[in-house]
Amino acid sequence: MDVVSRACSQTRDSPGLKLVLELTLAIGNYMNRGARGNVHGFRLGSLLKLGDTKSSKTKGGAFTVLHYMVKMIDEQVCRLSVWAIDPRNLPGCCWQQS
Repeated sequence: MDVVSRACSQTRDSPGLKLVLELTLAIGNYMNRGARGNVHGFRLGSLLKLGDTKSSKTKGGAFTVLHYMVKMIDEQVCRLSVWAIDPRNLPGCCWQQS
């Protein structure tokens, strides 16, 4: 149970995860400007729709909001590489090395 508690703490305190959620909110507010105004939050279930919202300007509409976010993070917000849970702080867990 201690491992689960530490994993939850790392997730809650992750500056990178906070940045990803802030970016998601900012993009959502930009896309919905005029329609719903600026919202202060979103449901976590909305994250599942990031891969479904496709561009109309890309051939085949294959470029999604999720693609855009990954590209933006990769190009501009390099510090997000620290957002993942660090397995070294969670002994007793099984981790698959890539």
